[in-house]
Amino acid sequence: MTIAVQFSYREKEVHFIDQFIYTCFSILAKTHTEIDFLFITDNLVDAKNFPYPNQKLISLPPGMNNSIIRSFWNQIKLPAILKRHAVEYFINNTNYCTRKTKTKQIVWIDKTAVLNNKRKIARLSDYQMILTVNEYFKNISIAAIPEIEKKLFVTGIGFNNLSSLNHEIDVEEIKNKYSDGADYFVCCFDSNQYNELIICLKAFSQFKKWQQSNMKLLFLLNDQQKNKLFKPLSNYKYKVDIKLIDNQDAIKNGEIMAGAYSIINTNATNSISSNMLNALQLNKPLMVADQEYFKSSFADGAIYTKMDENEIAKKLILLYKDENYRNEIIENTRLFTSKYEWAAISERLWSRIMASSEN
Repeated sequence: MTIAVQFSYREKEVHFIDQFIYTCFSILAKTHTEIDFLFITDNLVDAKNFPYPNQKLISLPPGMNNSIIRSFWNQIKLPAILKRHAVEYFINNTNYCTRKTKTKQIVWIDKTAVLNNKRKIARLSDYQMILTVNEYFKNISIAAIPEIEKKLFVTGIGFNNLSSLNHEIDVEEIKNKYSDGADYFVCCFDSNQYNELIICLKAFSQFKKWQQSNMKLLFLLNDQQKNKLFKPLSNYKYKVDIKLIDNQDAIKNGEIMAGAYSIINTNATNSISSNMLNALQLNKPLMVADQEYFKSSFADGAIYTKMDENEIAKKLILLYKDENYRNEIIENTRLFTSKYEWAAISERLWSRIMASSEN
């Protein structure tokens, strides 16, 4: 049997679905040596990332953002590859299904816009399986299109077992490196919205008024976000306690998060970012928007708050003054991630794929 998966895996920012496909099926390739796996991905990906003899790397053409190139790939090149390799299952990182092949197709639904697109809805019957990340999205998908219920499968989120690594992290060394030895909060952003940056600054002001400590606030930002903060920071009362850090280095981002007191992500859209996953993976208190999408994804593993300065400040103060509360959050995060280790997540999905062939 041959399985093919398609995903995008550029280093600077990897979408959750692409990360899931790459990690999950790399594990399955290692454990199911009797199966051949085709990994169809960006031509910049190093072949060293696919070390097993039953893994074959096929490069996507450059310019996949171009509609003409993408259409040629989906309608001509991809079906030819699937036929040549006698692929039985094709797992795509989008909600697109090509009708030019008899290969069984498995796709993702992760955006509500898909459920409002009549053309895409009409294709759902062509799919062998439809994957989604949480029960919330599964339920709204069924409400919109009841006939797809039997095809839907909730993947959950995968995590590495880092219990031993967490004990090896030298938090004091990280703090000396990035915050002059002081404790610090980290703010992450998944958009360039100016108001999200200002909300975090105002929340930190309230925290500093309550607690006259040397606590720092580290922003992980891209260049556009940095430019938007330069002016408000010039008159900011606590600007000596603010550090703006380039977010383009994934290794540095992970190190900074490993030393953080807590991590704030202001994303208010229904999507999971790599910053969120890193925070949970490191068992750090993660603060996210109080939305059903995140609650369904993270359960007790995160702190939920309205995205305004008053509510964020209250949560920061509570984390700082109540050590028992912070320890409880950390333990909840550890328990949550331990339930969803990659090995178990991968085998659960594999079992469902195999079961679907019998239907």
